[in-house]
Amino acid sequence: MPRYYVSFSFPGPTGLGIASADITVPTLVACADDLQPMYAFLAQQGYRTGVKILGFSLYAEPSNPTKPQQNPAPKPQHNTAPQHSRRRPSPRPGRS
Repeated sequence: MPRYYVSFSFPGPTGLGIASADITVPTLVACADDLQPMYAFLAQQGYRTGVKILGFSLYAEPSNPTKPQQNPAPKPQHNTAPQHSRRRPSPRPGRS
């Protein structure tokens, strides 16, 4: 099941509060309707009214501990910077 890091706001006793939570939901979030399980979880935690989800981020899948992960071979780096053969003119007159 997908696990998300969720940032949300809520009305507090002295004004707006902001918090975050780790929330596991049954399906990936693809539209606004898919946020309902997150709101339900926050309501169970006591955030019943005025909660607004500000943002969320899907955690990466945990690695398989039985299969060691290997880094791919590094790709060769090529200098892609443009090579200028002459100096560019100054945009300001009288300066060089």
